[in-house]
Amino acid sequence: MNNNYSIIKALLYFEIFDHPLNEKEILKFSKVKNGDLKNSLDFWIKKGVVKEFEGYYSTGDVRKFVQKRQELSRNVSKVMKKAIKRAELISKFPYVRAVFISGSLSKGVFDKDDDVDFFIVTAENRLWIARTLLVLYKKIFLLNSKKYFCINYFVTQDNLHIDEKNIFTAVELSTLIPIIGNINLDELFRQNDWAFSYFPNIKNDKTSDIIKPNSIKRFFEKILNTKIGEFLEKIFAGITVKRLKLKYKSNDNFDLIFKSNEKVSKHHPGNYQKFVIEKLNNKIENINKKFNLDIPKEI
Repeated sequence: MNNNYSIIKALLYFEIFDHPLNEKEILKFSKVKNGDLKNSLDFWIKKGVVKEFEGYYSTGDVRKFVQKRQELSRNVSKVMKKAIKRAELISKFPYVRAVFISGSLSKGVFDKDDDVDFFIVTAENRLWIARTLLVLYKKIFLLNSKKYFCINYFVTQDNLHIDEKNIFTAVELSTLIPIIGNINLDELFRQNDWAFSYFPNIKNDKTSDIIKPNSIKRFFEKILNTKIGEFLEKIFAGITVKRLKLKYKSNDNFDLIFKSNEKVSKHHPGNYQKFVIEKLNNKIENINKKFNLDIPKEI
């Protein structure tokens, strides 16, 4: 793909969320080299494809998008403090090895209707115990509110590889914010080097604190590092999958949006990934027709 086209594709992707990009972000989410970025942007601006306002770029109504982004960014500082506290709480649960913030908050914005999403890494062979304890905490102590406790993606520390290789998962992976844990972004990037084919300029400039297990966590893990733990792991996995199949049995994409095995648990009922990629492809088709371009669609 023409690297200049990758700039347009990056802008179109984030326009799905009314989210304009600055130069640093365009560099991160495109394939253009740093030294060529300014000339490439000037080229698209002169052609009328890209518009700039206050250091942000978009192919759409950039002024409107900038205003919205600035409004939503004002919420981030307050929400992030609460999110970090929740991440630290999550890290205290048995078998949790790392906690990352994902979703809109990891992109530097937060709307009143958004949730705080967490990407959680657990010990191997104990994902379902960790997940079940966290879900029970949410249901009992948070009255099932996911506003600041959306725990929808778990992987084990021996399986950091993300199977779905597309622009959506590449964006989510590259915007994860490590809060606390023994697994860092460098390890995630090493096991998901396919993401560099989308964004070769990805760099890890974020670090996190190491989890220091408290005595309660060590005590429970010692008890569960036995046949009891093996039994509970199978029981919790079986109950969860059975409940999901009963609730969403009519969904044709069940295995994708509720991926559930001993190494991963993904809970995305709306199949948001598919929605975003379809929306992006519609935008690509429209802009290709309008400006006689040849930007390839996403698979």
